[in-house]
Amino acid sequence: MRKLNIASISPPPIDSAAFYRINKIDYILKKNGHNVKNIYYSKNKSRLFINEYKNKDIIDINLFNVHLNSFKLFLNNNPDIVLGNTHYGAYCSLTAKILNIPIVFDMHGALIEEMKTIETKKNIKYFVRYLLNKMLDYLLINWASKIICVSEKMIQYLIDNKIPNNKLCYVPNCADLNIFKESKEEEISKLKEYFGISKSLIFGYAGGKQRWQGLEIFLDAAYSINDDRISFVIIGADYFKKDRNIIYIPRIKREELPKYYSICDVLVLPRPICLANHFASPTKFAEYLAMKRPILATNVGDSADLIKKYNCGIVISSCTPSAIKNGIYNFLDIPEDERIKMGANARKLAESDFSIDKMEERINKCLSDLIK
Repeated sequence: MRKLNIASISPPPIDSAAFYRINKIDYILKKNGHNVKNIYYSKNKSRLFINEYKNKDIIDINLFNVHLNSFKLFLNNNPDIVLGNTHYGAYCSLTAKILNIPIVFDMHGALIEEMKTIETKKNIKYFVRYLLNKMLDYLLINWASKIICVSEKMIQYLIDNKIPNNKLCYVPNCADLNIFKESKEEEISKLKEYFGISKSLIFGYAGGKQRWQGLEIFLDAAYSINDDRISFVIIGADYFKKDRNIIYIPRIKREELPKYYSICDVLVLPRPICLANHFASPTKFAEYLAMKRPILATNVGDSADLIKKYNCGIVISSCTPSAIKNGIYNFLDIPEDERIKMGANARKLAESDFSIDKMEERINKCLSDLIK
């Protein structure tokens, strides 16, 4: 494949799963010799982010005149491809269509369904935003030359909505397998002793507090369990705290996650069952697999299907405290050697389908299909 000039349009760089994915794709493109011009769209209040990255090739795009600015940008730089990361990155890319430049839309999630999940208050502003986002979603999906989908469920949804299969590329989130791997046994033992949880079965969660993450429901289940045989580790809290059998770890750098994952016997993906999660590809799922640990997950999205298919955990039918509690006790009844086997299956799945190398292969195929 020939080397391409690529304009990659992204949200401001912040520590998030979305930007972790954007950085991984950026790394892959540059590794393969493509010339990538990184462009951040931002409102005025986000310019502080731009200052942090002033030594990189960045152009600040103000959303109020984004199309005029992006049109000038494309004329000056003449990219072969414009990569729109997230819906709003793709929105900033629309003028490429006028110049006959292919738009690749990396569709991180389902915009409308996420909006429904986040915004529960229905008023006139909500319905205006809903209609605008619905129109935006339609334009992006139909105007893009290629759509990068994070899940098989997302692909099937688009096919059901009459989007041609050859327009769709499957590129789920990945984990760096050189970073996400078990710590040494000695390090694991020391950390367990430090937290005072050496003799219990430890269930771990890492991530945010947004409603679609399901953390609140998982904590309801955890607080209902008063059993010395069971402990919980929550990574991403506001500050360190130990509350009965629950250890809260403050937000940490991604490269530090493996040592805390390693002390867990089971990793938990407690996502509520809704369409937003149905289409998602949680970054933590790829990381959990890579850590060689069985997973307790709710029955939603590709992750549930893969856990069942490859026997790398337990899938519960609903996202309720009682269902999660039952799943926890089911793990307590599973012999240790069977849990170890589930964890080994998880690592094999990470190596075959959720590594950076596999992501690179899929990205390359998507681009080569486009420029044939």
